Amino acid sequence: MKSEHDKKIKIKHGTIPTELVEFFSSGGKSLILRGAPGTGKTTLALEILDNFKSNHEVCFVSSRIDEQALRGHIKWIGSEALLSKGRADVDSVKIGILNRKELDRLESRVEEGDESLEGEMNPPPGSGQVEGNSWTTDVNALLPELDKLYDKLEVAGSGKVMVAIDSIDALAEKYGIAPKRLIHTLQKDLVERSRFNVIFILETGETNSLEYMGDGVVSLEMNRYEGRRLRTLNIEKLRGQCIHSHIQIFSLAEGHFNIFNNPVVECDSQLVICLKGIFGSLLKPGAYNLIEVSESVPLNVIHGLVRSIMEKVETRGIYSTNSPRLFGNPSCDIAAILKVVSPKQHLDKGICGKEVIPVDGEAFDVDFDARMISSHFKEPQHPLLFMMDANYIFTQYGSQAIVSLENHIINIIRNNDTCIGFVWPSDRLGGVDFGLTTNLMKLQSINSQVVLCKEKPYGPLSVLVTDIGTNHGEFRPIQ
Repeated sequence: MKSEHDKKIKIKHGTIPTELVEFFSSGGKSLILRGAPGTGKTTLALEILDNFKSNHEVCFVSSRIDEQALRGHIKWIGSEALLSKGRADVDSVKIGILNRKELDRLESRVEEGDESLEGEMNPPPGSGQVEGNSWTTDVNALLPELDKLYDKLEVAGSGKVMVAIDSIDALAEKYGIAPKRLIHTLQKDLVERSRFNVIFILETGETNSLEYMGDGVVSLEMNRYEGRRLRTLNIEKLRGQCIHSHIQIFSLAEGHFNIFNNPVVECDSQLVICLKGIFGSLLKPGAYNLIEVSESVPLNVIHGLVRSIMEKVETRGIYSTNSPRLFGNPSCDIAAILKVVSPKQHLDKGICGKEVIPVDGEAFDVDFDARMISSHFKEPQHPLLFMMDANYIFTQYGSQAIVSLENHIINIIRNNDTCIGFVWPSDRLGGVDFGLTTNLMKLQSINSQVVLCKEKPYGPLSVLVTDIGTNHGEFRPIQ
């Protein structure tokens, strides 16, 4: 029977950092977006445009790829936002003020074949002409992509505009104009004079001298973590904007940019984690599952995972070590099927209010004898589930318990019962896998975001995404 907790969280496709939404909300801002090829710059720029299209005129200028090819790569984008080199028809919109006098004059000279224009290909920063409330510069007439952009935005009027240019490097290389000159021209024309929002895309992941020219700088990286792909967005600066999280993990699943910006923190709320997907095989009969937990992972994540597992097993019997950090405060329904094996001297320190199997606490094989434990369940329904805190076992029984624990797990596998063990790795605890695990996972924290690596069988890196309103969470793979 499926519970409400098993329902997959519906996460809107295409999410960008809240810092960027707030940064662009006032208008007249420029963002330098840099990163090595393939890191997701184009996808993020298009996602930003899509986020603002309801109340902004949006325009994407591509100097590297035409509209048809772009739509082939990213199928969800709307053609109305594209102004790539493959699109000839351009409809003007009534926004902004851009003076075309100098541009028209220069185009006439180009048409006449004026050879003296060759010396004006790369005018020094600051050249151009200021007239009234407008700024004109010669460089745009020599760049068809930007000429189309100016055509689109030229008609007098007022409104909000969001423009992305992909990429400054490609334009600079194509026309022999320094990137600094291009950014300077567009910053003056579109951002400072016309109060448009502009995204300048740079094809480099390294810090460079152009960053001071933008109001904001964001870099995208793709690295390896535990042998898996890890995509991160780094907010270097956002002028006048509070930055809640400088480094955020994201995914490019299904051609969308999705930021994972809900870090899990220690709290009293009961987090419930969906068991579909990566945790789907944990409860199979005869399975030994081991989850290695980093000390940086908040305990409410462990509580939420354990609670979700125990609610899933429903009527099956569960027995466990006396470890409060596994359970937190289980519900009454869970307590009815949970038996806590506890040394008598620890009865007042463990999981209060739950049925306890009192033991001497001297020998693991005696305290966790399978027939003795089964006798405490009125009608034991196999497979039983053993919830294990390996650290607790070795703290209580010492390192000599390792052989007895291995035998106990072998017995679980033979009887088609199930074991889910948690271990906080240390020098003393390096061998509780025994080579018997069905699933071996590592639960860790990166920049306050909980991630999971599935080592056996091998799986991608996944990030815990939470819904603050419902306290539900699920692990979503990074792609």
